[in-house]
Amino acid sequence: MKEQQSFKKKVRLVFTMICIIVAVSELTAILGMLGLGSKVMQLVFHSIIFLAVIIASTRGYKVLVEALVDPLIEMDAAVKGLAQGDLSVEVTYEGNNELGTLADSLRQTSKMLKELLDDLTFILGEFGKGNFNVKSKNRNAYIGDFKVLLEGLLAMVKDFSGTMRNIDNAADQVSEGSNDLSMSSQELADGATNQAASIEELLATVTDVTNQVLENTKTTDKAHDNAKLIGEQAKVSQYKMKELTEAMNTINETSSEISNIIVDIEEIASQTNLLSLNAAIEAARAGEAGRGFAVVADQIRKLAEDSAASAVTTKELIDKSLREVHKGNEITEQTADSLNNVIKELDNIVQAVADIRVASDKQALSVKEIEKGFEAISAVVESNSAAAEETSATSQELSAQAAALKGMVERFQLCD
Repeated sequence: MKEQQSFKKKVRLVFTMICIIVAVSELTAILGMLGLGSKVMQLVFHSIIFLAVIIASTRGYKVLVEALVDPLIEMDAAVKGLAQGDLSVEVTYEGNNELGTLADSLRQTSKMLKELLDDLTFILGEFGKGNFNVKSKNRNAYIGDFKVLLEGLLAMVKDFSGTMRNIDNAADQVSEGSNDLSMSSQELADGATNQAASIEELLATVTDVTNQVLENTKTTDKAHDNAKLIGEQAKVSQYKMKELTEAMNTINETSSEISNIIVDIEEIASQTNLLSLNAAIEAARAGEAGRGFAVVADQIRKLAEDSAASAVTTKELIDKSLREVHKGNEITEQTADSLNNVIKELDNIVQAVADIRVASDKQALSVKEIEKGFEAISAVVESNSAAAEETSATSQELSAQAAALKGMVERFQLCD
């Protein structure tokens, strides 16, 4: 109310000034045409000002204010209300003049804004319900820049609908891919679990093989030491066989010498027998005097015969011994050759066992490396299994999120 009174005062003052200025201008022109002096003009000027004040305070001024100021105040309030977002303002002034045209324009603007607001409220309300396929109820109300606004809004809705469809399709693809990934991850996890069990069994087998290889290495060491000891003993036996061969050769040589001596003994016995025979003949010729000599000769003959028999027997024994010695030499030589072969084979065996020991050591190292490799593979498989299970869980969670996202998208009714 205070603002209206202030506005009325301002309009009254402006109107008064306009009237005075117009009156002064007219009178100045008239007085100039009449050629009146400045004093007269001053008098007239003051008179005009006085008249203007009188006119401003008269009933005519009130009529003028009612015809001009009140409509302006009403339209000013309406414009301020529109500026503050109040579309319920009303302009009651009507007239066949510029103020009437302005009032009609304000009423038309207010009506159009109400229609636009109602339509936008309806559209946005449908948006809030998830209906993006809504159509404008009063499309013809959108003119000028408002038409651009509606077109931009519809374009935004169309783009949003396209984006939501893409999200829906992406959610389908993510859900499908997540399910496939979950199944694959689960299969991978199951396979990794089975593989881990197989690797554990294989690792246990490799461990047993490692222990067996180490045990074989120890056994090989013992075999190497035993073979080496046997080789040394065989060399000792070879040396003893050599000594035996030399002894047999000595016996052979001694037996040959004895055989020669026996031949000499046989010769001596033969000659002694012949001498005893001659002595017996001479004793017989001597008669009684040669009887004692005959007895001695007979004893010598018997001794010679016994010596000859013993020599023959000894010679037979020596010959037999020589034959046995010869056989012994042959057997000794064969045994020596066999021992030489055995020693060579033992040397080969010792070398082979040494090679086996080296190979066993290398094999033990290789098996150890294989065992470490399987342990590393087992760790990787366990890690892969855990990763696969985690991936499967993540895929299931992602699938659930995709389903939730799809459910959220399906709440919207999208435009074509």
